[in-house]
Amino acid sequence: MYKEKITSQIDEYCVEYSADGKILLSAPVCIKEYSIKPGTIIISENAFANCEQLERLSIPAGVEVIRDRSFMNCKSLSRLFLPEGLRSIYSYAFSGCEDLFLFFPHSLDWVSFTAFDEAKSLALFVPYNEKDRFRNLFPRKGYYIKEYICECGLNNRTSEYVDLGLSVKWANCNLGATRPEDFGDYYAWAELSTKSEYSLSTYFIKYPGGDNSLIKMVDRKGEKVLDLSLDVANVLKGDHWRMPSENEMFELIKNCKWTWSMVNGVEGYMLTSKIEGYTDKSIFLPNAGFRYKRDINFLEGQYWTNTFNPRTFYRPKALVFCLTSHYIPNVGVYRNNGLPIRPIYD
Repeated sequence: MYKEKITSQIDEYCVEYSADGKILLSAPVCIKEYSIKPGTIIISENAFANCEQLERLSIPAGVEVIRDRSFMNCKSLSRLFLPEGLRSIYSYAFSGCEDLFLFFPHSLDWVSFTAFDEAKSLALFVPYNEKDRFRNLFPRKGYYIKEYICECGLNNRTSEYVDLGLSVKWANCNLGATRPEDFGDYYAWAELSTKSEYSLSTYFIKYPGGDNSLIKMVDRKGEKVLDLSLDVANVLKGDHWRMPSENEMFELIKNCKWTWSMVNGVEGYMLTSKIEGYTDKSIFLPNAGFRYKRDINFLEGQYWTNTFNPRTFYRPKALVFCLTSHYIPNVGVYRNNGLPIRPIYD
């Protein structure tokens, strides 16, 4: 019996699709990053299987099915956001993946029993308030499951600061940003302007043997902090505005619920107040990373405080966070690095 020949199309990255563009059929094993084309509905069997160099992949809304072994042995893939509209994940889809953070949409309603077989250190991020449903949905026990918020509405986009019921009010967005999800500008500690390179050689106090007396410090509320003349938030925004202190950052950590979130495609933490009467208030801290030399490192988010580090003057205190933790390290952060700043209103 005559069998009609199936036609396909291949894009500039040598990724093969069905002729109508609805099925992604295969990708070359050497591919390192890729954005799946809009209009794709199915990621076919073995499509990215054994693509061990694949580090970044973007899947558009509209993909409904991930078939058998689609991402098997994608050992370099560390983070993958599955789009809203996805309904099914088939057998061995992520088998053999290592240290993978998977973000699931509300729409997912079926997962094969073997979807994550032989996946090592798998972390599953599920929509906020749906943890119990996803625990039942996932075929086996023992996975690390954490809630996150995706494309949530922010209740403070128009206000300049947010009252979380704490000792100070927190700015709605980073210094130099106009929206909560924008990164804003990066500053070396105690510097008052941005620059193209953040390094020891470009810091305003030269190394070694620089005049550290140029960094003026004052005592405020039991902490040794930057004088306002070197506090870029105060210099740029005026009276009542400044950088947060270490104690104020600790207060933020202790009195807010931290939920990993994605707002308009930007990852970070949603901080929702736990103080009675303020539990409807929140701020979003985008993972803006930090700058060293001319590059931005997104391995972790970092935000300056204005606080001196008694352990070493060269590494002031800063908030550091990643997908699974948020803290202020005792060792501090190198002051010549470029970090974003979330101002406070005192």
